Amino acid sequence: QVFMLSTGFGFLAGALYDVIRFIRKIFSSSVGAVIFKDILFFVICTFGSFFFLLCVDDGKLRLYPYTGMLFGFFIWYFTLGVPVSIVLNRISAFLNRLFKSAAEKTEKFFKKTLKKIKKAQINS
Repeated sequence: QVFMLSTGFGFLAGALYDVIRFIRKIFSSSVGAVIFKDILFFVICTFGSFFFLLCVDDGKLRLYPYTGMLFGFFIWYFTLGVPVSIVLNRISAFLNRLFKSAAEKTEKFFKKTLKKIKKAQINS
């Protein structure tokens, strides 16, 4: 039972990894941000697995729950994670294009507005 629950926990950790990867693709692509978000994922999983094992197996250190978590993570990553990743990649690409377009339009608007303000100042 503990092995199956651990596999489910690993499966959820795989889904969490895809969510964090999606957020990473939308908001920042710098090396520091990637490292920070990967460390955040591992910290969340470490504390999550600690509390999970504390509740499910009285905190006993055994190899099979960790094997189950790893197994569950890979089940997610190589099955459901593949189509979810494809969809999330398309959504993030769309959002990045949308943000870029909005940023370009906003920049163009402000440049045009500043030109008008400068022209009005020169004329007065």
